[in-house]
Amino acid sequence: CITVMGKRLFLETLTHPTYDETYLTREYEAIDHVLQTPTAFLDPYRKMLQAIYDIPSLNRQLLAQRMYPSGLYRLYKSVYAAHDILSQCDTTLRTYMGISCWTETDASLRRILSFLDDRLHLERCASMNHKVTTATQSQQLYDEPLFKPGFYPALDQLYTKYQTHQAQLHTIRLYWERQMSPTSNVGDYVKLCTTENNMYQINRN
Repeated sequence: CITVMGKRLFLETLTHPTYDETYLTREYEAIDHVLQTPTAFLDPYRKMLQAIYDIPSLNRQLLAQRMYPSGLYRLYKSVYAAHDILSQCDTTLRTYMGISCWTETDASLRRILSFLDDRLHLERCASMNHKVTTATQSQQLYDEPLFKPGFYPALDQLYTKYQTHQAQLHTIRLYWERQMSPTSNVGDYVKLCTTENNMYQINRN
């Protein structure tokens, strides 16, 4: 098994065998259909399956509203890989997987991918797997925002306000630097420090 979900289902099947002839016949027919497929055609499927994360776990995190941005990235990659696989499956395999209308399923998957890709900087989300607890992390989040502009006006205003304040802070620091030396650069004499409350203060060396 390649995916976590496949391993879980395999263990469940081994430990809870069924005697339902209809179910078993359906499974055997699906296995026979796959075995008749050339190995060279199946190899790309195995590689695509490696990109699929534990979707039930991601779903629980999403419903509990405890998903970090990295979870959204994993969800996107999983749906993307699943869409690639399903788009290359024939009608027999899609029917086995319970997909009665591929057109509707295809449209639904594309909507999910478009929703996430349009609104998020997914590559930035990939490494964000913890809470923001320090001023440095908070600054990084503003310097490289996770959300793309144009979808959430309140966030856009916060980003604009942050950039304005950063420019003002830079001007203040540069002013005090030049009081020490006309040729100094920001950071030579005046340091930006973080307080216990994750606020900033300017110190002079």
